[in-house]
Amino acid sequence: MVRGPFVTLPNLISLARVPLACGAIACVVLGPRLAAQILMLAAFATDALDGAVARLTNTTSEWGRILDPMADKLVFAVLGGSLAWLGRLPWWLVMLIVGRDLLVTVFGLLHMGRIGEVPSSKTLGRLSTVLLATFMFVQTFWPSATPWLGLSPLGWLAVAALALSTGDYALHYLEHRRR
Repeated sequence: MVRGPFVTLPNLISLARVPLACGAIACVVLGPRLAAQILMLAAFATDALDGAVARLTNTTSEWGRILDPMADKLVFAVLGGSLAWLGRLPWWLVMLIVGRDLLVTVFGLLHMGRIGEVPSSKTLGRLSTVLLATFMFVQTFWPSATPWLGLSPLGWLAVAALALSTGDYALHYLEHRRR
């Protein structure tokens, strides 16, 4: 059972991430490039802002530890699917991102069920989020396809970070499971 207040400023900031990303994609499709860039940067900025506000106002919560990564997962699914539909990301990458996020979510729920607490985000997970956000931003506004499976070096760096963070989460789960 998740304890603590749901409606807090940091949680509202986390929840704002998804509509901001949807607005950015709508602007990409409809053409107002500057609005799309501002909305996308605002969506990505909420990822750092929600935690900073929670720490500053002493309103960290278990709900926040759930909403923040779930908002990330939804944003990457929406942006990834939209960018693949627009031909700016390969579909295999979107499936990799969504599959990885489902796997991390399942491990998180299992951890929560066994330990009774919401798992914390890890450094590699935060790094992979930043790299993936940067890659998606670049692909949205300055798309570059390369001959090697449709990714630029930045894209491959994001994929490597995703793989490392997935392994880190799995090892963390297995370590706690043994206890």
